[in-house]
Amino acid sequence: MVGQDITRTAICQYCSEAQQYQFASVCVPPYFVSEAAKLLETSSHQPAVCTVVGFPMGYSSLVSKLEEVKRAIGEGASEIDAVLNLCAIRNGDWTYLCNEMDALVLNTHIKGKVIKLILETALLTEIEIAQVAKIALEFQPDFLKTSPVG
Repeated sequence: MVGQDITRTAICQYCSEAQQYQFASVCVPPYFVSEAAKLLETSSHQPAVCTVVGFPMGYSSLVSKLEEVKRAIGEGASEIDAVLNLCAIRNGDWTYLCNEMDALVLNTHIKGKVIKLILETALLTEIEIAQVAKIALEFQPDFLKTSPVG
């Protein structure tokens, strides 16, 4: 994922490099999904377009996240990196987290797309990380990603 101040010129460069070096995907801010999809569709090697949902801390509501998923897929994203709700995790609201994972995974998989759930491990305890990983096994996201250790 690129920085918050990324320019259109840089997105074009990233997409070009992704094609040239045959990257699996290029992760762009939601604002640039449509443009990246158009830039990559003519390539002989077509990297996937990835974008983030609920970035950076997953604080947005589940309804908002689902709308972000719907829009991203509609604009050409084939991979979704969704940040799990940090507040729910820190407060042990496992029911909310189960509902969030279930809805995000189902709404992405039903469209035949890849979902990566992001867990901000640098901000969590080992017990919280283990609980989230256990829950994720039930809902089977394509990947469970972690943040860099802080």
